[in-house]
Formats: sequence, C-alpha cells, structure tokens
Amino acid sequence: MHTGKPFEGNARAALVTAHPGHELCVHGWLKRARPRVFVITDGSGRGGEPKLEATTDLLARAGAARGSFYGRWTDAHLYRAMLCGDTDFFVRLAAEFADIFAREQFDYVACEALEGYNPTHDLCRLLTGSALARANRSGGHHTAGYEFALIDRGRSR
Repeated sequence: MHTGKPFEGNARAALVTAHPGHELCVHGWLKRARPRVFVITDGSGRGGEPKLEATTDLLARAGAARGSFYGRWTDAHLYRAMLCGDTDFFVRLAAEFADIFAREQFDYVACEALEGYNPTHDLCRLLTGSALARANRSGGHHTAGYEFALIDRGRSR
C-alpha cells in the first residue's frame, strides 16, 4: 500500500474517463500527476465523429501517457450494450481493467463520480470500482481509488 500522500508527484497514477474531454475537469492534477489515461469511448456521440485528437494533444502537452485502453468503442456501441443488457461485455471490460491495474501497480486511480446524470459516466465509475476491487484481491499490491465530479463541480469527495 502506498504510504505517502496519494497525490504526491512520485505516486503512480491512472485516470479513467468515459469520454475524451473529461480530463479537463482535473487538468491541474493531470499536469502534476502525469497519470496513465484510459478513455472508454472515442467521444463520437450521435454525430459519429471521434473526438480523441484534442485529448491526445492535451495529454502530450501535460506529460501524461495514453493507456492501453484508449477510445476503443464508439458511444453508440456502449449505449447499445447497455440497452441490450450485454452484461458479459461489461464483465469482460471490468476484468480487462483489473488486469491492467494489477499489472501496472498504480498507487491510485481516479475516475468520474457516480452522479446519475449520464449512464456512460456512471458506468465508468462502476467499471473502475469493480476493477479496482478485483485487482486489489489478486495480489500484494493495493491501489487506492478516487473519484471526481463532472456535473456537480461544487461537491468534494
């Protein structure tokens, strides 16, 4: 378990977001922590146009690295999986994140808070929490989990 302050510059950090652009909510921290960043969707929304380019540029300027999981699915694909109740898809996704967290041995992972505003945002939090629990059960390393608000920015956690 990480014994220092979790937000010190030498801690190994990860950031998980549902869509590109959400990293802007934690931009100051992003520049200090330089986390490995995982983005679930490509941000294409209804228009079908991916929005990863601006996030990729911002990460490069901040000295943060892209994770192995970065904009893999369209928003439409994720919504279809939710509407169809494709639990196997989400179990596999959480297991993949757990494997990544266990292998990378991050000191902490930050993700979006459960706010009840957007199902993909909430799904990001649920997948990350599930993956952290699984990764922390798998071995001797413990990764702390933190969340940040996207919508209700006045709230602190």
